[in-house]
Amino acid sequence: GTVCAYPKYTPVPFKEENLWDGYPEETNAPYGLAKKMLLVQSQVMTVTKDNGIRRIRGRRAYVYDIAVDPARLLAYLRQASESKGSPFDEAAVSADISRFTAVGQLWVDAETLYVQRITWDIRRSEQGTETLRADATVDFSLHDSAPAIAPPANAKTFGSADFLRGLSDG
Repeated sequence: GTVCAYPKYTPVPFKEENLWDGYPEETNAPYGLAKKMLLVQSQVMTVTKDNGIRRIRGRRAYVYDIAVDPARLLAYLRQASESKGSPFDEAAVSADISRFTAVGQLWVDAETLYVQRITWDIRRSEQGTETLRADATVDFSLHDSAPAIAPPANAKTFGSADFLRGLSDG
């Protein structure tokens, strides 16, 4: 991990279980949040195909098809819930997960091994009818500096289970 991903007010010495206890220090937050995003994705996704090497922004990159593994996602959410002492309705969460598919691509710089791009195509279906679709592409650059990004003033913190629950309610 990186110190930038830990909350602004974390007891020293840092402990891994403190990683999710708050928002990172503001000047490091974009980088820290990106690191957290990559950490979670690495724990719940699987590589489904090696597409070889392609070019992105003039650089060679390994390109992989990826997908969220439902069993890994369920295990991650269970562990996250249990680590916070929160109740976990495995049957309900499993049913929610079964309605989703999430596939994408991961582009990794062939020289530095920095992530250059992640794309996601997320879909939710109810009884064979697509009820939600979200496509996202995140391009990473300037790996040695944090961009000036701030969350919207009205942004609210939520966990993965809250996200899935909110989509199920809609």
